[in-house]
Amino acid sequence: MISPAIYSATFGFFLFYFFRWVFVERYTADVASNYAIISAFICGLITFGALI
Repeated sequence: MISPAIYSATFGFFLFYFFRWVFVERYTADVASNYAIISAFICGLITFGALI
């Protein structure tokens, strides 16, 4: 069985690209990447907490 940390890291990795795509519509590329990192990290933590 794969650990919850790997699932949440993979989910966060995909969310980073999704959020970057969403935020780049409104912000510059640098700002969108920063917001995407923060959002994906928070979602990854929530997922990790839910899987434990």
